Amino acid sequence: IARLNVDENSISKVKVGQVVKIRLNVTKDKVIDATITEIYPMFDEASQSFICEARFVAPSEFDIIGTQLEANIVIGEKKGVLLIPRSYLSFTNTVQVKGEEEPRAIQVGIKSTEWVEVLGGITAEDVLTPLKK
Repeated sequence: IARLNVDENSISKVKVGQVVKIRLNVTKDKVIDATITEIYPMFDEASQSFICEARFVAPSEFDIIGTQLEANIVIGEKKGVLLIPRSYLSFTNTVQVKGEEEPRAIQVGIKSTEWVEVLGGITAEDVLTPLKK
C-alpha cells in the first residue's frame, strides 16, 4: 500500500477505484500501477494535505517501507491528442516551425512538466525546431 498526500485543491477529483501510476524513488525507471482504495476525510495538519491509500495491482518485487514516491492519479484520459515537448513552447505560446522565420502562435490545452497538448495552430505534419535563445 502507498500512502499519498493530496492537496486541498485536488482532493475533490479523487475517487475510490481510480488508477494511480507510481514511481518509487528506489526504482525510478519503473512505473507501478495501483488503485485508490481509501480516502481519509480528515485534513492532516502536519502534511497540509488529505491522505489517500493506493493498493498496488501486482505484488512488488521486493518489500520496502518508507521510501518517497511520485504518484499520478488518473482523473481523465484523452486519445488522439497532439503533444509536443514542453521545452519547444515559449512563454507566449509560440513554437518554431522548421522553414519559418517567425515563431508561430498555437493554442494549448493541458500542460505538464514535460508535455503540452496542442489544440490548434500546428498539425502532426509540422516539424518543430528548438526555440531560438
